[in-house]
Amino acid sequence: MVGISGGGGGDGGGYNYVQDAEPGDPSEGEEWYDNGADAAFVYDGSAWIEQTVVDHGQLSGVGSGDHHSRYSDNEARSAVRVRGGKESASVSGDGDSATIYLNDDLPWRLRVSVYSETGYEDKTETTATLNFADGSTSTYTATIRYGRDGSAETIKEAPLWSDFENGKRVDNIDINFVQDPSDSASGSVEFLWLEVF
Repeated sequence: MVGISGGGGGDGGGYNYVQDAEPGDPSEGEEWYDNGADAAFVYDGSAWIEQTVVDHGQLSGVGSGDHHSRYSDNEARSAVRVRGGKESASVSGDGDSATIYLNDDLPWRLRVSVYSETGYEDKTETTATLNFADGSTSTYTATIRYGRDGSAETIKEAPLWSDFENGKRVDNIDINFVQDPSDSASGSVEFLWLEVF
């Protein structure tokens, strides 16, 4: 095949030589593209050094023990370490509050609930405010309104929970309870955290 050559790599798509045959009188630093072998070379003054790497065996200084083989599914499962836990608190009585102290944990499941045996005129409500390690907050409530009794709850779970997806860690949870005057209502907050490391 007819070769393409030119000084300074100006022809042949940036190569000094584009041809099947090895160039006869190259200068150090010149480049040759062997279009028969689909390989690129640079001349170091005494030999053509291939620049096209298609196999680890072509890399100098890299041995077979420098890379591990692909994990099997079972090996990957055994290599993953998971820790988790559950924290909870209950509140009752108008204005009652509590705090769940955490250790910058990743949220997995939050359950905010309220329970009432009496239908109040206004509302009975449990509020959980998550205080994240980055200083931001998110508030979740469970509410019974307008004279109803029974129970209500709000549940947030990963991976649907955007705070979890963003990797935000929870430092503590402030809990507040509001009710019409009565002793027959209560609320609770349950927080599950799960972390893979």
